[in-house]
Amino acid sequence: MKAIVCILFLVISITGRGQHVEADSSQVQKQPTMFGFNVGIGFSDLPGLPNHAWTHSASMGFGWLITFNDHWRLAPELNLSTRGTDRTDRLLNAVPLQGSRTQFSTFNLDIPVLLHYQFGKRLYAGVGVQFSYLLIAEQSTTGRVVTGEQVTVLEDIRPLMHKEGFMIPIEIGLSTQRMGSIYVTEKIRYNLGVMEAFTTSVVESKYQSVQLFITLYYRTRNRA
Repeated sequence: MKAIVCILFLVISITGRGQHVEADSSQVQKQPTMFGFNVGIGFSDLPGLPNHAWTHSASMGFGWLITFNDHWRLAPELNLSTRGTDRTDRLLNAVPLQGSRTQFSTFNLDIPVLLHYQFGKRLYAGVGVQFSYLLIAEQSTTGRVVTGEQVTVLEDIRPLMHKEGFMIPIEIGLSTQRMGSIYVTEKIRYNLGVMEAFTTSVVESKYQSVQLFITLYYRTRNRA
């Protein structure tokens, strides 16, 4: 339910911003290739784990926009991102804790490639494939030891997870022209995992995430 509310909030936010933009973004389509900078925030989860819950996620990196014609564009990206889940059960139990709460967090290198279809001047939809490489994976557990003292235990769970993974990104967005050669793309992206996140058969879980991205594209000026 929390995820649905967040998605609706992001959709309303993007739609509202699009209604107040008067600049014509059709000029974006006239530039064959553009380079940009991505920033994304949102939520992620690992469904399938016991007692799992959505937690925050973030992405940052670079993007390219390759225009084929008035409707079709290719949008590859290179991002560093965080994903995970909250309030789940522990996979490792090196230090016994009472009343514990566990969170999984991962740090990934993501390479999504999406194909965009442009509807009119601003609205577009996209779908593609994303390859991810796991850099860091930690289990953070807060609880009480036998003496009653509350502690937080960090454990490396990367050996229990697949290093490579694939996801299917689906997004809708708005392309708008802003200042001179700078163009802004605002988009909502849902990533659906297609591979198991863990190597162990004890748990079965695939990533999912939803994020609001803002990409600043730079268009080089044509010299006379």
